Formats: sequence, structure tokens, C-alpha cells
Amino acid sequence: MRKGLLYCLGVMLGLLRGGGVRVLGVDDEFEKAGIRYRVTKSDPAEVQVIAHPETTKYGERKEYSGEIHIPTKVKHRGKEYAVVSIGEDAFNDCEDLRMISVAADNPHYESQDGVLFNKGKTELVRLPGGHPNATYSVPSTVTSIRRCAFHGCSRLNSIKLPSSLANIGEYAFGRCEHLTNLNLPPSVTTIGKFAFSACSGLASIQLPSSLTSMGNAAFFSCAGLTSIQVPSSLTSIGYGPFAACENLKEILVDEGNPNYESEGGALFNKGRTELIQVPGGYPDTTYSIPPTVKGIGEMAFACCQGLTNILFPSSLTSIGNDAFSVCQGLKSIKLPSSVTSIGHEVFSLCENLTSIQLSANLTRIGEDIFMSCPKLKSIYILSETPPTELVKYSRFSKNTTIYVPKGTYEDYIVADEWSYYKSQIKTWFRVTFDFNGGSSVPEQIVEEDEHVARPPTPTKPGHAFVEWRKDGMKFDFDAELLTSDITLTAIWEPKPDAPAPVERAKPPLRITPTPASDFLRVEGMTGPTTVRIYNPLGQLVLTVDLAPGAPVDVRQLEAGVYLIEMQGQTARFVRR
Repeated sequence: MRKGLLYCLGVMLGLLRGGGVRVLGVDDEFEKAGIRYRVTKSDPAEVQVIAHPETTKYGERKEYSGEIHIPTKVKHRGKEYAVVSIGEDAFNDCEDLRMISVAADNPHYESQDGVLFNKGKTELVRLPGGHPNATYSVPSTVTSIRRCAFHGCSRLNSIKLPSSLANIGEYAFGRCEHLTNLNLPPSVTTIGKFAFSACSGLASIQLPSSLTSMGNAAFFSCAGLTSIQVPSSLTSIGYGPFAACENLKEILVDEGNPNYESEGGALFNKGRTELIQVPGGYPDTTYSIPPTVKGIGEMAFACCQGLTNILFPSSLTSIGNDAFSVCQGLKSIKLPSSVTSIGHEVFSLCENLTSIQLSANLTRIGEDIFMSCPKLKSIYILSETPPTELVKYSRFSKNTTIYVPKGTYEDYIVADEWSYYKSQIKTWFRVTFDFNGGSSVPEQIVEEDEHVARPPTPTKPGHAFVEWRKDGMKFDFDAELLTSDITLTAIWEPKPDAPAPVERAKPPLRITPTPASDFLRVEGMTGPTTVRIYNPLGQLVLTVDLAPGAPVDVRQLEAGVYLIEMQGQTARFVRR
């Protein structure tokens, strides 16, 4: 008898230890009648409907298709579970799912015409991705559209929203690329992040006067939009609200809005200390950031592919994540010394970017800031202390040379965050010009063992310019290679029998048009003169002998910002 009892106890212990049916715990999953469930509570036993798991290393998975029926309860291994919730992403990307039905006695959900709602139909949970109708009218009981409720419903071209609707959830209409007809009722107060992302068919959208909050990238990549009006009621806007809208020309803001304003078609906070969004279809090739701006927001210039030049103010201190991503027209960038922080992937996919000058006070460089910039050859770093925060994840290309200030080479190559790039690091030097009482000449930053570009010829009343000297000796711009910081001094000689110089006000130079495509005209000339044009690095790129009224042919110049010098005056212009 005792042996029999011991045997029975041994069998029971074996079952409890896994020799028989294992009792499911919280977060365990199972499948029944083609529906995947996750246990959310053991006592009482409750489950949630979830998406099917990934089945390959590429993230592929089994998708729901056809018609599915959500029960009130489901039985698994002899235990009954109440179906109490639907996962937010349970039916995403299920393009062949046509209908969802729900058991009539389910206390949490119901369906109508194959569309899933909460009980009472105040929240639309999911319209199946393969729903057969091209148009859909949301019931008048609905006050909220759930996250991803219409996501990927590519057959839809028209949706009618009820006057009861207040909240549109995150990603709610994402990838509804054929949606062309959508009017937001005057009851909507909240639009979630990426709510209308990739709705490329939307040609216009009117934000209602009831709207108070709009999430990050709410209208990301809506290629059909050309103009947006932000109402005075909208007081909270996430980052990149209209990023990658490639045909968007302007973002306008009602004057009564207390938190936001617009200038030149771009969106700013009130006071213009933060630049939030430049429209993707900005109609010019050059954008000059206002001098009040301290921060550039995340995705602020994303996909502004028509821009070739950005002019930065000295007030700028920070640049947000992805700020200039996919700006394929940019070739050269020069950041002001005021910038201290650059976010992640700021210049990613700028496929034509060839050089960039980073600021002297930079302390933080984000991850992958130059990801997929295949033409980037030169990075000029002006900071004498190696920036440390996150730089080891910046992943500079092996084809890029990193130039650092004189005397800092050893500091950079031994710094943990920079030692990986040791073979790519070289030194740059600064060339300053002592104009010795004459007109000013901009300093240059020159790579080690490279030539100094011949600067504009300075002028001085009553004197003729003789030459530039270094340490008392004439400097040979064609022969000497730079190996240290240098100062070049202008040498003058008095003009024979020159009368005492009389300072006369010169008419200011006026360059038109700017930006220019083919020819420039210069107003303010006092006679025939030599015109010299320099690139942003101070290198002479064009010399022209010009008569008053004659145009300057700039067709040979690449698109960019240039300095023009003549008759002792300088002015800036942009080549389109």
C-alpha cells in the first residue's frame, strides 16, 4: 500500500514539474481557431488578442486574412479564458483581412459591417486592411479613433468623420495612400503622432478651430499637400509636424495663436527662438535662418531636397535629430561657433554633401550624423577639446578626412571616442590677415600642406597695395605649403604726390539678383574695376574685369554662397 502511494506521489510531482500539461502564466501565448492570444491575467483568467509572431529572421509573419471571429471566451488546455482586450497592433498590415466579427455577448467589443469597435461604439478600434469598400462613414457614436485604426487601408479613398469625433490616435490613418477626401470636423481636439503619415493622396487638409494638440510628424510625407493653415487654437505641436511633405510651399499661422508663428512660410515657436518646420517644397534654393533662432527642431528641414544653401545665425546653439536628413541638394555646411550640440542622424542621407565645418564650441555629436553621405570628403572640427558625448557612435565614413586644430592632433587620436578614426585625422591651420589700416580681409582655414588661397586685394586711401608678407618676407601663395597658423601683413606705399586722403562715403554695393542663376549685376560701382569672387573657405574662384553696368557671368560657379569683393567693398550673394 505504501509503495502504491509513493508511486502516485511521484507521478503527480512529475506532472507538476513539466512531465504533463504546463499551466500557462502571464505573457504566455497560444493560438486557437487562427487567432493568437496572450495571457494577461491568471486569476481571473484573461487574454488579449495579439498579432501573429515573426516567423523568419527578416521579420515576416503570418497575417490575419479573410474573416475572423472574436469570441467572448476561449478554452485552452482545459482552462477557460475571458477575451478582454485587443492589442493595438494586432491587425496591422493585414491587407487580406476583410471582416472582423465579435460574439454578441462579449462585454468589451462589438462589430458593425465587419469593423471592430469597443462596446457602445464610442471608439473605432480597427477597420480591416482588406475591407472591400473604397468609402467609409464612421458612426455618429464614435468620439475616438484608436491607434492604427485605419493604418494601411490602401483601398480607401474617402472617409466621412462624425461631428462627435474628438480624438484621432497615433498612426490612425498612416499609409492610406489613396485617401483623397477627408474633412476634419470642428469637434476634433487631438491628432496623434504620425496620424496621417504617408497619406500621399491628400491634396489639402483644413485643421479645425477646435484642435489643441498635434503629435510628432502628424502629416509626415503627405506629398500632395501644398499649404497648411495652423489655427489659433492649436497650442501644442510635436516635432516635424509636416516633415517630408515634398510639395508643401508654406505653413501659415493664425495671428491669434499664443504659442506659434510663421515667417517666410516656415513654422516657429512664438518669438522665433526655435525653428520647427521648413516646408519640404520651400520655393527657393537658399534658406536664411532668422537671427533670433537658438534651436533647430527635430526633422525641421527633413527632405527639403530643393535647398542647396543654409545660412546659420550666430545665435544658434542646438540642432535636433534628423534636422537635415535627406537634404540631397546640400553640398557644403558651415556651422557657427555658437553651436554646442548636434543630435542623431542630423545630416543622414545628404548624398551630395562634400564638406562640413563643425563649430568651435561643440561638445555633443549624435549617432550616425553622416549616415549614407557617400560624397563627404572633409570634416573640419574647430573645437580644441575633442567632443566626447556619443561621438563613437557617429560612424564617420572611412573615406572622410577629419581635420582638427593645430596642437590638438595628439588629444584627438588618443581620446577613446576618436581613436577609432586615428588614420583619418589631420590638422588644419588658420590664416589671418593683418590689413594694416586697409580694408578687411576674411580669415581662412587651410588643410595641412596645402596652399593658401590668394585673398581679395585690400585698399587704403592714398596708398597702393604692394604685397602680403609673413615674418617680414614676401609670401608666395603659389609655392608655400601651410604647416602652422600664420598671419599675413599687408604692405602699402604712399601714392606719388597723393593729396591727403579725404574719406568719402562710397555707395554701397548692391548685388542683383540673389539667388542668381546666370548673371549678376552690381550697383554702386564708381568706375571700371576688378571683381573677385571667393567661396565660403576664402578661396578665390573667379576674377573679372568689369565696366560699370556690365553683368558678371557666374554660370561656371557651383551652387552655393559666395563673397564678392571690389573697390574695397564686399557683399554676399547666392548662386542658384
